Amino acid sequence: MKSIHIITITDGNLISLKRTLISIDKQKYKNYKNIIISKKRINNLENKFKKKQRQFIYEKDCSIYEAMNHGLKKSKNNPVIFLNSGDVFFKNSSL
Repeated sequence: MKSIHIITITDGNLISLKRTLISIDKQKYKNYKNIIISKKRINNLENKFKKKQRQFIYEKDCSIYEAMNHGLKKSKNNPVIFLNSGDVFFKNSSL
């Protein structure tokens, strides 16, 4: 089965992004890839939440829609969920 791609767009707000990443990591279903697209470098958070299924991409001066399209191109026909910075899954079994 193809993995689910979770695309997360952030403006670099560390508090809301951390909340989202914790929500993703708590999911029981582990066959996912998390693509994080940020305008600002977030090295300290990137090091803390680094995983093999997580990819950080830095895109300077792009709109939220450009970032979403970039994430879709990276997903290569896999099922996609947009979970933006600050958003969380309702339950640990949402995936």
